[in-house]
Amino acid sequence: MKFTFIRHAKSQVEPEVPILLWGLDARGVQEAKDLSQLAETRNLERVYSSLQTKAIETMLILAKPNHLPMHIHPGLAEISSFTNQFLAPRDFDEASARFFRGDTIRIAGGETAREATERFTLALADIAAQNREAQNLGIVTHGGILAFFTAQYCDTSPLELSNQIGTADLSVFDWQRKKFSAFWRGGL
Repeated sequence: MKFTFIRHAKSQVEPEVPILLWGLDARGVQEAKDLSQLAETRNLERVYSSLQTKAIETMLILAKPNHLPMHIHPGLAEISSFTNQFLAPRDFDEASARFFRGDTIRIAGGETAREATERFTLALADIAAQNREAQNLGIVTHGGILAFFTAQYCDTSPLELSNQIGTADLSVFDWQRKKFSAFWRGGL
């Protein structure tokens, strides 16, 4: 079984709205439409998303023209250290860089990288168990958790990956072999 990991498209930052409810901006909508046209997404059997609005909107836009069944899994969420409170862009960049380097364990009382990666991996195992006959499933999720998950299987640090994985980006991971067969492209 292969998981096609898809980072959600560009979101609309709205400081007055809870981060979990941020949707896509106009560019993000176009990125998701562009994603829906790629062979990697057209060949999916079904797609899963986190509960966050930007991931759900990305999933809807890429699934609809490809007639893909859609599912939500709460274990696919972003690291809660990045979603518990809004930080101004500069403060967020500094706090997240410290988090990715391991200099900070938690931000705003959220999950550690290890806790989040374990949760995410268990979610993938659950999805795989529910879809034993499937060959290619889409997983729409978030950049932080994807950076830490990916770093376990390559020689690139989570910090480098967080800068490499773009919005509306994708990679393909062989679940049985625990190996990437197509790596992050840097976004559309």
